[in-house]
Amino acid sequence: MRRAHAALAARIAAGSNQVKYSLLDRHIERDGVLDAARELGVTIIAYSPLRWAWLTGKFHRGPIS
Repeated sequence: MRRAHAALAARIAAGSNQVKYSLLDRHIERDGVLDAARELGVTIIAYSPLRWAWLTGKFHRGPIS
């Protein structure tokens, strides 16, 4: 993210970055992407926040009480 931000800085300001981020896939918290975004003022846009419907109940056998 830092390299992309630096490469684009001369032409445009990067305002957001769309990355895979969900309750089940939180790797950006460990690999430095989230920290870099905060440092650079870049907004993270999560794709797959419900992890392909795993968190919606779509794959449960019965109703959740």
